[in-house]
Parts: sequence; structure tokens; C-alpha cells
Amino acid sequence: MNLWFIALWVTLVKAWVVNEGTTCTLYPESLSHRGQAVDDSPSIQQAFDMCGTNGTVIFSKNLFHVNTVLNTTNLLNCDVHLHGELRFSTNIPYWRTHTISVVLQDQVTAWLFGGTNVNFYGEGGFYNGQGQEWYNANRNQSNQPGRPMSITFYNSTNLFFWATFVWDSKNVTFTNLFVNATSNSKWGTMNTDGFDSWKSDSILVETATIIMGDDCIAAKGNTTNFHVKNVYCEGGTGITIGSIGQYPETPDYNLNTTFENVHVKNAMDGAYIKTWQGTRI
Repeated sequence: MNLWFIALWVTLVKAWVVNEGTTCTLYPESLSHRGQAVDDSPSIQQAFDMCGTNGTVIFSKNLFHVNTVLNTTNLLNCDVHLHGELRFSTNIPYWRTHTISVVLQDQVTAWLFGGTNVNFYGEGGFYNGQGQEWYNANRNQSNQPGRPMSITFYNSTNLFFWATFVWDSKNVTFTNLFVNATSNSKWGTMNTDGFDSWKSDSILVETATIIMGDDCIAAKGNTTNFHVKNVYCEGGTGITIGSIGQYPETPDYNLNTTFENVHVKNAMDGAYIKTWQGTRI
């Protein structure tokens, strides 16, 4: 009887959050649902709620299904280790109507992530936004309203990570970054930036390979002290400062941006500055 109880307990925790002190280890729901793509977002949210302050969140070496929106902000002194794959669902109608606004250019995100003194380590992990489904649905048209960025880093200080859009943050470092936003069908990619910053200060992007269909790296408005070094860009338009000046009611500037040792291949422009003038379109 006791052995049966222990075996049952092990089965249950494999599909949930194992909490040991200030460490939360995540296992996917699919392990107890015969491989079905059950949403792991509630478990992920629970892990960050429990261990997001002075703690550690570990994604085990498994496949995690992200089927609903995540908001894990206000983290403090938190380390995140991704050993498995985070795979976002292909439920396009859901994502187009259930996202979080990031304000800039009416963009939205599927996961809002942020805090102070946060480290996010890849460690063999894989972040899969399932872009191909969106490219096929878009059929070479302009960006679909409501199409989200898979993750956005917001209101963060001393953040160390390895992939995408940084907003209203300070002291952010991305190292050993690999981004692939390309299509393997007849439909191309639209508005697939590799890395963007906005209203942020003291950002370092170092040692990165970015293959995409738009800006490789864009230092958008009110970005200061931005250093990009040892980066390979392929496709899209290249590296850019901007766009700047889109919102007349908001002062827009870009100070102390440095691109160092950047190689650009098969891009439309290579390097350029984007500005707005006159009436907003």
C-alpha cells in the first residue's frame, strides 16, 4: 500500500511543479496525459509565483506546451533554467484575441516577462514560437493584427537572457543568441525582427546569429547605451536605428548606440536609420 502511494505521487508530480525550498522544477502535463498537448501555462505561472522571488525556476528536459498567455513580471533575484522546449500552440484565432499590449506600434506579446536581477539560461533549451503556421496563414500579406511576439522583456533591471524585444528596461544582457525566423514553404515572412529595444538603457547583445525577414537588430526610440558586438545577420533589411519620431506627442531620441563586428548577408540595406516625418500614418 505504501509503495503504491509513492508510485502514484511520483506520477502526479511529473506533470506539475516540484517545489523544494526556493527551487521550482517544472514537468509537462503531457507526461500524465498520454502525450497530449495539454496547456502547461498554468504550471509555468504557478512556478514563477512560488519561486520568482529569491528563487530558481527550472524547466526539465521535456516538451512544454504554451497554449495561453503568460505574465511573469515583478520577478526578483530569480534564475531561470530552460533545458527543454517551450512550444507555443498554433491556435491563431486565440492568440490574435488574447495577448498583452506592448504599446509600441500596436504590437502585442504572448509572454510578458520581467523583474530585477533575473538570469534566464538556455542550457540546451529551445523557444519555439511556431512561426511557420503564421507565415502560411499570412500568405505574404502585411503583418496580421494581433499576431504576437512570443516574449517581451518589460520593466526589467539587471536582466540576462538569450532572445527578443526589450521594453522599458535597464542593464539587460543577451549572449549566445540564436534566432531563426524563416519560412520553409512558398509563403515568406513579414515583420520578423530578430531583436528590438525601446525605451531602454544599457543593453548588450553579444555573440548572436539572427536569420530573419525584417530588421536584424533595431534600436528603437529612446534607446540609450546600446552595444551590439560579434553578430551575424542574414536576410531581412539589416541593422537599424529606429524607427524614430512616429509619435509626435512623445520625445524620441537614440543615444550612444554602437554596432561592432557585425556581418550582414543577403539583406536589403545592410545598415540604415528609420525616421518618421509629418502626419503619423
